[in-house]
Amino acid sequence: MLGNNGGVLTNAAAVVVHAGVKINMGTQWQPTPTVYNTPVVLNGGTMVNGSSDERQYKNVSVRSTGGVDPGWGKSTFNGVISGTGTFSQAGDGELRILSCAIKPGFSTGILNFHRTKGDFWFATNGAPVTLSIDVNGSGGVPGVNHDQVNVTGLQSGKDVDLANVNVVFSGTGGGAETIWFFTANLIVNGSVLASVSNAPGISSTIVYDYPGNRVGAIVVPEPAALLALACGALLLGRRRSRM
Repeated sequence: MLGNNGGVLTNAAAVVVHAGVKINMGTQWQPTPTVYNTPVVLNGGTMVNGSSDERQYKNVSVRSTGGVDPGWGKSTFNGVISGTGTFSQAGDGELRILSCAIKPGFSTGILNFHRTKGDFWFATNGAPVTLSIDVNGSGGVPGVNHDQVNVTGLQSGKDVDLANVNVVFSGTGGGAETIWFFTANLIVNGSVLASVSNAPGISSTIVYDYPGNRVGAIVVPEPAALLALACGALLLGRRRSRM
């Protein structure tokens, strides 16, 4: 295990935690949370909190898999989490995903959050998360046509309240199919998203499937955007015909 006590994430431009590597984020108790702004890339390795205090991370990217062991303390992620793969809780303590901007994929992709033990919090009142969901093309295939975020292993009483989740759609839009962009093993029945935003040129309709513990959307180009594309194609055709 590589020791840290704050030095690695304080002095480096970025830290990559490869498979088989564990970084001990500190064994010395601190009276206030230790905040790490340095980008961390979880590429199969694990970050360990070796103390009983709180460690906060602002910039984490997942490549394939990544683990977090909160030890006897708290590991709080309240910045940006991006990438493709599985972000897992690999130990006791508290893992908290709060006030995060969650961005699956490096274009479109699937980002999973998984708890195996300990306490896991995904968004709470006053600390909502924002999902950035890219939709490009029809088909409705997660990771291909659109982004997807999955949360598994939530324990009873830690249900995701959608009132603490915002979503921002971007991309070119898809077809008439429902894209299932968020799933969790526990979702508060009847809860709805706090807010929904669309990038210019697309519109969305939200679909709630409470029995299936998932949230979807129909995201399509707006009529004005379709008209602009049609006019552009027509103009291109005219130009070609004159050549």
